[in-house]
Amino acid sequence: MEKDRTTNNTNAGRDSNPDPITGAPGSHPVSTGVGAAAAGAAGAAIGSVVPVIGSAVGGIVGAVVGAVGGGYAGKAVGEVIDPTGTDNYWRENYKTRDYIRDDADYDDYRPAYQFGAKLADGSTSADFDEKAVRSEWDSNPDNNGLDFESAKGAIRDEFSRKIQLREEQLRVNKTRVSGGEVGIHKEVTTERKTVEVPVEKEEVVITRRATPGTARDNAPIKDQEIRIPVSEERVNVSKDTVVTGEVEVAKRKVNETQVVSEDLKKENVRVDKTGNVRVDDRTKSKQS
Repeated sequence: MEKDRTTNNTNAGRDSNPDPITGAPGSHPVSTGVGAAAAGAAGAAIGSVVPVIGSAVGGIVGAVVGAVGGGYAGKAVGEVIDPTGTDNYWRENYKTRDYIRDDADYDDYRPAYQFGAKLADGSTSADFDEKAVRSEWDSNPDNNGLDFESAKGAIRDEFSRKIQLREEQLRVNKTRVSGGEVGIHKEVTTERKTVEVPVEKEEVVITRRATPGTARDNAPIKDQEIRIPVSEERVNVSKDTVVTGEVEVAKRKVNETQVVSEDLKKENVRVDKTGNVRVDDRTKSKQS
């Protein structure tokens, strides 16, 4: 009995993908190992600054410290594809698939399901490109010796289990174009202007008077003429050109708001149910 409990605990720890550092479930073992190995190599390179001894000691210390930090970094990358969610679903449902051998265990197909999750997460197309997937699977060091023909069904199932939703987003940019031009020029117009100018002129005043009484004048009677010059002011008109003002031309920038509209497409999920089926519809945020 004690042996069975130990076995169950071991399987439970394996199934929950425990973090090798913290023991928390949900870790991605491959990504954690890759992160640790890469960081350990970096630590060894740093230690190599001191010849011989420094290289060995630096490599050991760098590997230990780097493994911890790299393990966390690798875990963060691995969590993007949610390996625990994939395991939880297929561990309960893999036996219903027709490509599963009768004597097979879930762990035999687990690498294929995880690989399908990775493909679905990084794919920009809903189409399953079997030729490209085969090439990637054959070069995958974590395929657990499972040939592609056996793994294909599991990979495709997990790849197709997730539907990526897309939407169009409006991207607005501005370009400077010619909005026209303004021409400024001078033109001559003619108008008639009338001015009243007071002028002065002389005129002759003749006054006639009768002399009193009768005086004898023996002078002969003849024609006589008196000439009196008369002057007057005359108006002379001339024109002068003067500056009455000036026009200064400059440009300035002004801001205004323009309203643009565009129709955007967005993909949504529609759930069609047939019969008395219960659906647990949840929204989960993707961890990064």
